Amino acid sequence: MMWMSGMFGVTVVVVVVLVAAMAPDVSGQQLSWSLLTPSTSAAPSPRRDAVWEYDAGRNQVVLFGGVSASGETNDVWTFDLTTNVWTERSTSGTRPVVRFDMVSGIVGNSLYISSGQSGPIVLSDVWELDLTTYAWTQLPQAGAIPRGRYGSAGGVFRTGTGLYLSHGFNKKVRYDDTFFYSFAEQKWIEVTPAGNLPGARCLVGTTMLTANSFTMYGGCGSGGYSPCPSQESFIFAANFADGSRNWVKTRKCPPKLQRAAMAFFPGDSSKAVLYGGAKATAGGVVNVLDVPSGAWTRVVPGGSAVPAVRQAHTMTLVYNTASPSSEYVLVFGGQVSGALTNEIWRLSGTTTAGLPNKACQIGFDFRILHGLFMWLSWGLLLPGGIFAARFLKHSSAKPRGLPIWFFIHRIVMPIGLCFALLGFIFAWFITGKHFTALPHAIFGVLVTLLGLLQPVNAYFRPHPNPLNCKRKFWQYLHWWGGRTAAVLGLVNVGLGVWHLNQHIFENLSGLYIVYGLEMALFVFGFLALNVLKGKNDAETFKFSSWHVWLPNITRKGEPVTSTSNSDDGVAMSSSSPARTKGSESAASSSSSS
Repeated sequence: MMWMSGMFGVTVVVVVVLVAAMAPDVSGQQLSWSLLTPSTSAAPSPRRDAVWEYDAGRNQVVLFGGVSASGETNDVWTFDLTTNVWTERSTSGTRPVVRFDMVSGIVGNSLYISSGQSGPIVLSDVWELDLTTYAWTQLPQAGAIPRGRYGSAGGVFRTGTGLYLSHGFNKKVRYDDTFFYSFAEQKWIEVTPAGNLPGARCLVGTTMLTANSFTMYGGCGSGGYSPCPSQESFIFAANFADGSRNWVKTRKCPPKLQRAAMAFFPGDSSKAVLYGGAKATAGGVVNVLDVPSGAWTRVVPGGSAVPAVRQAHTMTLVYNTASPSSEYVLVFGGQVSGALTNEIWRLSGTTTAGLPNKACQIGFDFRILHGLFMWLSWGLLLPGGIFAARFLKHSSAKPRGLPIWFFIHRIVMPIGLCFALLGFIFAWFITGKHFTALPHAIFGVLVTLLGLLQPVNAYFRPHPNPLNCKRKFWQYLHWWGGRTAAVLGLVNVGLGVWHLNQHIFENLSGLYIVYGLEMALFVFGFLALNVLKGKNDAETFKFSSWHVWLPNITRKGEPVTSTSNSDDGVAMSSSSPARTKGSESAASSSSSS
């Protein structure tokens, strides 16, 4: 009995240990939301796309600019975190022009801002606000000054030596370049990495991670760059000691978003938090990025109240290097159901353990369908229809009483054009109103228009009379229009592969190999079949119904009937009567040969 009681005791201990090991880590405080209420009535106007940065030296948050109901602003407010009091600050010196959606950050006693939009103007100037005197100073600029933009990634880290500005939009063009402004040298340095870059975009979620690294989520690509809104997430890192700089793509998980906001995760400098944004589907849901692994998790923080879904808000981490467990994130303003707000929400806690998880929302990449349909069209069916029209006119096969080349041509070409139209529609769906922002898209529009003109041209073809000048003109127009569209289409398929390879951050060498082999096959096939076609024309070869080139063998002593091929592919004997118009209409077609 003693050994049984001993075994029972050991079993209980083992079970307790296993349960403890499997239980969630709740050593830190779980994330939770709470609405922070100012202690006085004075407050800034509700607004979106403002600067919202934590000033550790004075335990306050600084608010600048943004868009209110009355328009763009350039006022400065501070929110005291000890007393929960708003104060509008009177500033000295020339103020920056009104603006919104800029990059910013605080180092020591200075707030730095750059870029943004002011009315019809986009900016790339750099300003410093002294937080002890509230005096504005415009900093000089030299070096590789970036073009004006707004909705960019980057900012200033609290121990940084400069400001990062990446991507963004100037109302006409989206950018994919990256710049660094050195506070000491007061000049811009372009730090765009070589190789793969995130597609040009704007309206991204972003936060600085270290003095020389930041993250960028979602945004609006459009114009052939990437979807709008996007689900892509990237981390940029630079090392000025060895000159290295690169972008790393992280895993997908949060939904497709633009106008979202990011900040450091409380108590953990290796994580960042993403919240809100246009197209967000649930209020209060927080997306957490583990920076070293690039993995995302989606959690629902606790709390008696949850902020409504919002966009164009701003976030900042109230950090405490001496006590990371006391850190929290403050969310300000934005748009809620189309209305501007000046609410302040607090996200506190240092762990997500035990919180309800939300499933990742891996959206389908419609670029795959665009590429597939365009390849089926311009890379397979349409060239095949042209080959049939050029090289099958000697075949004696007549399915349904029609020349084999015409039978194939009039089936394959419409199907190919339908696939091209589907690919075009998916491209428009992906890119939106900035459709023609890339050469690939411009070529695509031109090729699609040329392709659609071909069936219209074929419908109005004249009677195939060798003496008919209109027929000859139509032939050249149809032939060369089709050939031009086919060649440009094949080239544009390659351009699309190249463009995708610049931004997808995956090894696409297999696609390059397939495209190269396909192009080689088309060129070799065209040359080889052209040689055989020339022999056939010279020696009266026939292309049998078995699709093998065979000579027109005649019995010894029998005369060989002279034949010639009309432009619609039906052999005409020198002794045969001319065809009637009715018979021509059954056999004639648009040949792109």
